[in-house]
Amino acid sequence: MSEFINKIRVFQSSDDKRIIQDILDKFDTNFMEDPSRHRVKDGTPSGGIRINLKDPESYIAYSIKAIYTLISRHIKSEKPITKNETDSFNRFLSILKYDVCIDFEANVESGGDSYVSYFEITESLFLQLEPLLDEILLRLEEFCSLSDRLYFEELYHKHKQATADIEPQKEQLKKEILEVAAKAIEYALVRVDTSRSEREIVKYINRAIRSKLIDAEIKRNGMRRIRRKINGDLESFSLKPYFPDDEYLIETILGLDFSDCRDQLTKGENEFIDQILEVVKEDKAVGNVAPYTCNIYGEIRIIKKYIAEKLDVSHEVVRKRLSRIRKKVTK
Repeated sequence: MSEFINKIRVFQSSDDKRIIQDILDKFDTNFMEDPSRHRVKDGTPSGGIRINLKDPESYIAYSIKAIYTLISRHIKSEKPITKNETDSFNRFLSILKYDVCIDFEANVESGGDSYVSYFEITESLFLQLEPLLDEILLRLEEFCSLSDRLYFEELYHKHKQATADIEPQKEQLKKEILEVAAKAIEYALVRVDTSRSEREIVKYINRAIRSKLIDAEIKRNGMRRIRRKINGDLESFSLKPYFPDDEYLIETILGLDFSDCRDQLTKGENEFIDQILEVVKEDKAVGNVAPYTCNIYGEIRIIKKYIAEKLDVSHEVVRKRLSRIRKKVTK
């Protein structure tokens, strides 16, 4: 019998909750930099993520952390920062870390490439950079230019203020998510069949956590019930649909950001995408979410039939064009 299954049986027989705390203690693990983490083609629009962790508790904590990361993405400062500004700030940070060799520690998020890493922008990052700021500005001016130095300084203070604004909200969200997750884990542990494999048990617990966390998010934000297949199982969710920020609006079309791939499309395909975006923008302006579906976190996704009606073309035309576009941007 594995140690993990033995701890579950101890919990079931004695109400010893140490296994719950063992899982929650792993929440702050830096999963993003785990060397085994990689993206694979699994039939989904943006591909799937695979990771090899050392124990079942880590897989459960990883699932909780993934949901927290997705939800916290929508916490905004009173003075929001544009996607272009965030991209530029990460480009400067990448230059500082890899080219100028300024030493700082920060989690690297997904979405980067061989030239730019996307760092987790936290108070911890600024605590490290602040004592080095004079040196950083001098080195940037030497390595790049005076205008780059001035632009970095502007972005630095803007991101620092925004981080200070949202950090309390993120901490509160983390607290709420861990509280809900603890109850969900306990709920699942009481009911799980310990004769099952570790993999099956982890899957069962993660399903319970995901359901409870989404229910909690729904309670805060309003409701719409949808059904989606999760790992082959049909699950029901109630949530409030919302339009993403303008810089992410393109994700409503294919469920992924393919802004950087539009040069692979024909002129006609780009015009088609722009027509769809115009429809979405008009509906966003008036809060019209009714003609749309959404993902399991509530982000609006287009319905091809509705787009066909708005563009006065057949459903088949929309389906085929989007299918061709998806193949081009997900190669």
